[in-house]
Amino acid sequence: MELKQFNNLLLNIVNEIQPIIQTYLTNNKLIETYYDYPEVTYEKDFPKFSTKFYTNCPVKYSSLFLTKKSDFIDIYDLESVKELIKILKNESSFINKFLTNNIKQVFEEAWGELLIFRITLAEIIDRALLLFGFSTPTENEFLQVSTPIYNYIFAESYTYDVYVPILFIKFDFENKDFENYSITRMSNDIQLARCNALKYVPGVNYSLEACATHAFVIHDIQKKNPNYSFFEQNTEDEYTLPLKEIKAFFSSLIVHNNCKSGFSQIIIVPHDYAPEYTATLQYIRSFRVEDYPNYFKEYYWNSKSFPCIEERFSENILNTTKKI
Repeated sequence: MELKQFNNLLLNIVNEIQPIIQTYLTNNKLIETYYDYPEVTYEKDFPKFSTKFYTNCPVKYSSLFLTKKSDFIDIYDLESVKELIKILKNESSFINKFLTNNIKQVFEEAWGELLIFRITLAEIIDRALLLFGFSTPTENEFLQVSTPIYNYIFAESYTYDVYVPILFIKFDFENKDFENYSITRMSNDIQLARCNALKYVPGVNYSLEACATHAFVIHDIQKKNPNYSFFEQNTEDEYTLPLKEIKAFFSSLIVHNNCKSGFSQIIIVPHDYAPEYTATLQYIRSFRVEDYPNYFKEYYWNSKSFPCIEERFSENILNTTKKI
């Protein structure tokens, strides 16, 4: 299946379901929100992480048709969804991504209970409505929603960057590149996504975790797209994290600036690739790997000053990282 066809099929679904949702809302039906939603505010030195509950959270339109308590229509009754499923049933890549081994054994009876894809389709609808509202996006505009899911299903390989937030160091520059490395100020989108990932970590200390404006980034790593569902991965399928290069970078901070830093999170940021969506958050994979001085936990975030690295030292730091 070509991207253009996939994009148009999903766009047809969004266009067909919009007036149904609007009618439902006009009748004052209850609708949920993404209630535990990340929030990032910016203070003097570092960001501050928190989560919002219910108030001012994105609307979860999919809650209308992902619960048995709702009297909303079955999404699989939509003609546009029937057309999509009819075509996708013949796509082996789709079968491998969205059918577990148990369901594959009863393939013909499985479509009405295809819960994994039902959730993914709901997330696509949510994302489109939150991005574009109740309007009709153009085919080109809608590509930002459809392309990452398409690549997850059909691409042979994909590219990603590794972000390692640099704790308790300030920088007097936005970005510095050296070959495939960089020191980069993290965008608000990345900060929100990594904040959201941290809520699944037991006992997480948001005060500590938020204290990073920049990240050490390793760019353009390629990975073969696995021929199985994202939801069936095991530990052997995880990314090979470049810990040697990461530790070399933090050692070079000490060599050139005598700056002690560390990290607690390694983030995979794919290029146009996503198996799932959460509202409008950027899709990332977050891994918990802690390596920083113990005194960081002792309310170090309340310190009056923090080390600062000037741009004139940045290339030497990255060059040394490459050599170590």
